[in-house]
Amino acid sequence: RSVSPFEVGTEFREALDQADWECLEGRLHPACEYFLRGETLRGAAAIIGSYREADTWAKSTFESVAYESLIMESDTTHCVVRFIDRITHASETFVHISHQRITIDDAGWVTRIEHIDFPGQREAAAAFNRRHGVSRE
Repeated sequence: RSVSPFEVGTEFREALDQADWECLEGRLHPACEYFLRGETLRGAAAIIGSYREADTWAKSTFESVAYESLIMESDTTHCVVRFIDRITHASETFVHISHQRITIDDAGWVTRIEHIDFPGQREAAAAFNRRHGVSRE
């Protein structure tokens, strides 16, 4: 193994926190699959496009968006990353927390990403958006 899953997970999370799409592309296997709320995205381009679109929308919609993340657990083939998004609009800050479980192959490629929502988080985000007249549709 060229790099540990922990190292790959760290690069993955830092690339997302910094919107460094080139770095992220260097870690995603070309056939990587991303499982997100009942949808499956396949391929690095589609996955990066999804992350980029969400980032662009948030930064163009809210007064302030700050990302941070940390590795919650790591073993020989997986990492679980906690993502903490702090979104501020009209003097109110909402903190959205989710996990992504990533699978890493022996060559150090991320081959699978599974998004994990915490109970109540999506509803709380929707309520925050409603309070501020924001819609993503």
